[in-house]
Amino acid sequence: MKTIRIIALACALVTPALARAGDHNSVPVVDQNHGWKSGLAEGTLQTATEGQVLIGQASGTNMSFKSLSGDVAITAAGVVTVTGAVAEELLLETATELTLDTNGDVAKTAGLAHFTIDTFSDAASDTLRKMTGGAVGNVLWIHPNNDARTVIVEHDAATADEFRCPGAENITLAEDTDWVLAVHDGTGWAVLAFNTLATSGGGLGTALASVSVSKGASLVSVEDASAYYTGTTVEVALDEVEAQLGGDTSVTFDFTEANVCVDDDAVYACMEKIDLEWGDLASAVNAEGAALVGVEDPLGLLGGATVEAALAELAEGPSNVNIETLAAGKTILLSTALATDSRWQVLDPDAATRIVTLPAETARLWYVIRNSGTEASDVLTVNDDAAGLVATINAGESAFVVSDGTSWGIVYHGPSSTTLASTGASLGASLIGIEDSATIITATTVEGALAENRAAIDALEVQTTAIIAENTDGQAVIPILTGVGDAGTWTAAVTSGGLETVTRSAGAATESFWVPIPMPSRTTASRGFKPTGIKVNYTVDTADASDIRAELWKVTQGADNAARTAAVIVGEADADYDAAHDTAAERGDDTTAPELHLAVVTDAAGAAYVGAGETLLLRFVVVDPGTSVVVLTSAVLLYSETLVDGS
Repeated sequence: MKTIRIIALACALVTPALARAGDHNSVPVVDQNHGWKSGLAEGTLQTATEGQVLIGQASGTNMSFKSLSGDVAITAAGVVTVTGAVAEELLLETATELTLDTNGDVAKTAGLAHFTIDTFSDAASDTLRKMTGGAVGNVLWIHPNNDARTVIVEHDAATADEFRCPGAENITLAEDTDWVLAVHDGTGWAVLAFNTLATSGGGLGTALASVSVSKGASLVSVEDASAYYTGTTVEVALDEVEAQLGGDTSVTFDFTEANVCVDDDAVYACMEKIDLEWGDLASAVNAEGAALVGVEDPLGLLGGATVEAALAELAEGPSNVNIETLAAGKTILLSTALATDSRWQVLDPDAATRIVTLPAETARLWYVIRNSGTEASDVLTVNDDAAGLVATINAGESAFVVSDGTSWGIVYHGPSSTTLASTGASLGASLIGIEDSATIITATTVEGALAENRAAIDALEVQTTAIIAENTDGQAVIPILTGVGDAGTWTAAVTSGGLETVTRSAGAATESFWVPIPMPSRTTASRGFKPTGIKVNYTVDTADASDIRAELWKVTQGADNAARTAAVIVGEADADYDAAHDTAAERGDDTTAPELHLAVVTDAAGAAYVGAGETLLLRFVVVDPGTSVVVLTSAVLLYSETLVDGS
């Protein structure tokens, strides 16, 4: 007996994001534009990929997934026995509300997959960074909780349970009909499909009526079995006809004596005879031109009987649109003489899943069907006359279906606002491909390439900013053995262990030990090195000193015929010292005999860069030491630096 993993699927009503298709011989697969591409028949048992079995069963009015792990035994009679336990149940029924926290995070409710997401504190807009609580294979379907509050699904938030969106772009869910479908891959949520309606309205009729380039008659193909035209659309064919009628000769039409004219006239003479007999085909006057050319329309797909009337219908869009709110399924009727139902269907499912049945397959028969519903539960399932699935149209979507006489095909399926001018996700520049024979970029669309370039520029800006930024963590050792005392006895030495010391012998007078600090400088303002403080190690033994200070001094070189100047930068005030040394008594303390001190002195008043002609000195001063013995053991300069010019 082999242990495998199975999934039991029970469904009755198909939800908008998970519309079941009519192919019952394959594992359900999510498609971004069409929902579920294939599904399971009621009560069927099928083998999917190795180690997986799928069972379909209709039950109740909800749609749920059950994941089980256990043993499957198949008897000689073909009976399947499954022994296992429910590992998790995902219910796709009434959505459960989840509210983002201050970080943009939210926790998934175990066993559920359908959620509405609300912003933190009902903010007008908020960002969803991650959803915790997911496990490998969990399906997630989310949409905004409130139409007035926008939820932005962030792509690649650089954290566990993040969302990875198509095209590496954030997804903006601005309306409560927008949605995202994702699956957990063990590290985060991979977005399989999403739907956003950045704008509403529009549709195929608007596109056909447009006079813009690549719209209107450019969208209508021409069946030209006799190869009269080199173009394949009505717009190109009309351009060719116009060129032929306005030229001296005709490439397509042979106006010769054997064909049209009674004698061997030239093209213009022959056209004049046609004009006299039937009217002016080149004329734009009413009742002439294309109005003189009839249309063969055995199916009655056009209301007019001439080319001019047919072109007007195509240019103006639907002349008889059926706008209807459905209380049940709808069957579109067709007679042999005239379409009983309009080819333009605007249908509101009224918060339910409605089945729309197309007529029998007929060559060149087409319909435009729009779902005018606004709720997630508004779904149109479009079937052929044998109940085979053609398309699943969710709220706000449209589908243009065409028959070749054998089956129905989808010419277009998606939001009706899909145009190159749109700024919506997966629209606009996302629809324009790129030829990149040099493989400079990995993206295949203009939008993807722009995103890659922007990312590269951002990375370069970060690197450049880091190079020219001020570094604030500089430290430099002050060579205390090079110093000199201004009074008293100061003895410099190095221990056998390699430790430097400068010992000040006991004495009652206030005395200082001065150490030059080697530090380069620049003539450019706000560049170079900026001293910010000093750290000093010293010991006090035998008795307390009245005070001990570590001061940083700046010496400015004198100009010609001018004397040098020197001034203390930091260390003369108690406020410059750390909390353990911000009083004279603390600095001169000899409690542990010897007391080991680390005094940190910082420039609270604001440091300045070392300018041209300026040098630095450490002054270690002992005030009224009495019998105390003070030993300076180390000193470090703290500084910031800005070495690269930039802005």
